[in-house]
Amino acid sequence: MGAIIRKFRDRNDRRTLMVRNGTSVLKELIASSNAQMSHNHILKRIGCCLQTPIPILVFESVEYGTLQIKPSRLKIARGIANSLAYLHFGFPRPIVLRNLKTENILFNEENVAKWFDFLLSISIPEGETHITTDRVIGTRGYSAPEYISICVLNEKSNVFSFGAFLFQLLTGRIHIWDLLKDTHDHGCFFNEYLNNYLEDKRFTEIAAPIIVQDVSCIEKEQQLHASAQLTLECVNNSPEDRPTMVDVAKSKKPQTNLSPLR
Repeated sequence: MGAIIRKFRDRNDRRTLMVRNGTSVLKELIASSNAQMSHNHILKRIGCCLQTPIPILVFESVEYGTLQIKPSRLKIARGIANSLAYLHFGFPRPIVLRNLKTENILFNEENVAKWFDFLLSISIPEGETHITTDRVIGTRGYSAPEYISICVLNEKSNVFSFGAFLFQLLTGRIHIWDLLKDTHDHGCFFNEYLNNYLEDKRFTEIAAPIIVQDVSCIEKEQQLHASAQLTLECVNNSPEDRPTMVDVAKSKKPQTNLSPLR
């Protein structure tokens, strides 16, 4: 995106803020103008400056960090699921993200995941169920099959992206596209790949070591397989058969009789 992120301390209230500049900032400001919201898992935009040679956006301060070193992965998934449900159902025009991927998630000092980057987001017109674009924009491995094939987007497209994101969290794979290099229909691929391990309850064989180490009892193992099953439902090749993000967010709520799985 050609953007640069720097930190500075506000002289008035001594908050540490984060600024971002670059040629894409103005586009992102326009794209996120109707999405300036208060949500715990979306990076808060403090303000902007359009009088500088290159426009600047100012955000709350968060730390960089990769998901590879974050322990509470299912907690991260719950937060991102809630934020997507908010984008889909919290506005008259549902907001769809076209570049939902792990690289666009930052963390604050409490390890709360923060989604950012609305540059490629798009709103579905009021009264419509979808929107058609003139070309595909996004990251291979996260884009829904119907978007790749006929450039059609709606909330269910984000459900597929979330499924790919959850798959990455559960397996610890850094690059999903490494699995997709020999297939043209990654919707079917995800279903076949996951089914091979879920049918025989062998998902722990491909789960990330940091998660497998925490599966110390039958209940937690069942919780892991339930998350894997949810992934399978999200990446269904048919948009109509995928759950909504509200359904996903509800299913990610921890059960009170279980200790949290990392």
